[in-house]
Amino acid sequence: MDDWYTQAACRQVDPTLFFPYKEGSVRTMHKALAYCDACPVRLPCLEEALLDPGLSGIWGGTTTEERDVIRRKAMILPKKFSKNFRL
Repeated sequence: MDDWYTQAACRQVDPTLFFPYKEGSVRTMHKALAYCDACPVRLPCLEEALLDPGLSGIWGGTTTEERDVIRRKAMILPKKFSKNFRL
């Protein structure tokens, strides 16, 4: 992790808030996502989470499941467009 983490909004909050799966609370998840929405380092956080599939919980304003979808789409899109792409 780079220095961005020291500026993260979540550093001031109970870390269990960002792991709502254990509690199964949608309200808890939305509360965590609200911190992400206001976070100045949301994008570096998301990049970190996308590069490490082992990270669970809410990172960069996304859930584990949402990041899995982003990773799958990232694998499919280059293949889909490479057939029609010419320089």
